[in-house]
Amino acid sequence: MGKRGRKPQHTLDAILDAALAVVESKGLRALSMSELARQLQTSVSGLYRYVDNLEHLFVALQIRSIEMYRVGLEQTLEEPLPQEFERAGAPTAALAQLVKSFRHYSEHAKRHPANHRLLSVLTSEPSVILSDEAARTVDVTLARVLDISTTLLGAARNAGALSEGDDQQRTYMLWAALHGVAQFRKWPLPWSRSC
Repeated sequence: MGKRGRKPQHTLDAILDAALAVVESKGLRALSMSELARQLQTSVSGLYRYVDNLEHLFVALQIRSIEMYRVGLEQTLEEPLPQEFERAGAPTAALAQLVKSFRHYSEHAKRHPANHRLLSVLTSEPSVILSDEAARTVDVTLARVLDISTTLLGAARNAGALSEGDDQQRTYMLWAALHGVAQFRKWPLPWSRSC
């Protein structure tokens, strides 16, 4: 009987990294538990110690990517505005802060291309990937990002930079437009160099 090597030990982060690499190189539809096990040189049953099923894996991938985006967005918004925007008054400063949040979208694409593409692919995928219950789990995390945008729009409205309107509805429309424009990868986003 020959010596057996130690079974590889994985972490959830390592599994998510490998899953992201599969999506990046082979596409979303290529991601399966067997493909992931092959990438990690482990058994499918070994993966089930970390994720319950493929849907759970998709949820964990999305939550991690959204959280990475949110943390970066909050850091971006903490950076001070250039003084000329601050001196221009509250309406201009509020709009500049809103533009900064859009700039983060394009910066995130440059800094974390695999995570950004994952979010883009999952948003654009025409087929249903998650059950309603799993989607609600992701929505809780996504709501934190959308709340930031809603707050920024409310601040701009309260400063007199925007007319009265439903800030949450505006948030959804802006995010849909932002995602749609980002699908045209032939040119940089127009606000990527402002503020």
